[in-house]
Amino acid sequence: MKRTINLITSVILSFAIIISLFSSTGLMSFAENDIVKYLEYEIKDGKVTITNSDYEISGDIVIPDTIEGYPVVAITGGFHSRKGITSLTIGDGDLIIGSQAFHSCPALESIDIGDGDIIIEGQAFHSCPALESIEIGDGDIIIEGQAFHSCSALESIDIGDGDIIIEGQAFYDCTGLTSIKIGDGLLVGNGAVFTDTAYYNNSENWTYGILYAGNSLIDVKENVTSCEIKEGTFSIGHRAFSSCDNLTSITIPD
Repeated sequence: MKRTINLITSVILSFAIIISLFSSTGLMSFAENDIVKYLEYEIKDGKVTITNSDYEISGDIVIPDTIEGYPVVAITGGFHSRKGITSLTIGDGDLIIGSQAFHSCPALESIDIGDGDIIIEGQAFHSCPALESIEIGDGDIIIEGQAFHSCSALESIDIGDGDIIIEGQAFYDCTGLTSIKIGDGLLVGNGAVFTDTAYYNNSENWTYGILYAGNSLIDVKENVTSCEIKEGTFSIGHRAFSSCDNLTSITIPD
């Protein structure tokens, strides 16, 4: 009888400890310094590639700059369909975010990436319906096709200074996108990457039938007959004038 009472007491205490942990912290968060324990990674030539993560990883995720003293240079996968991730923070440094690395993270609301040369591969953040904002610091950026496809809640993109390549349908079906801020640098891309976004469809963003994103001209309406490119324009998007059959003149500033 005494053993039975002791066993019941132990079980009750165990449940009490578990309940107290959840009541004090809410959902488990993996944003602390020990996040490395929940990651799988490879070290090669003194560089770290993150390849997988615990399926229950959740909360505000902070990717460490280094693991075991080596710089993190790539995330090739491992966060696909993680239902509890609410934000992603990545510090300064060059980084590749692999194809579908964060595909279908339904609770992800914000992405904040520091300074560095960044490659965001195709479908890296495809179908993250709660994503509202993306901030990327200074550096050369490549955003591949469909990288943020179907992020319908996305409202703003803020990218610092540096050359930027945005490939086809990178922001396709981001219908809520209203604000695009891009610093000084060359933008290679065209209006098609922003087609059907609120930014593209807002007539106030078009100047005499011309659409700019930052200092880059990215699209021209088909009925434009003459085009005067504004001062400070760094680049003209690929096929920006492809539908301008009636265009007779283009004026380029000194």
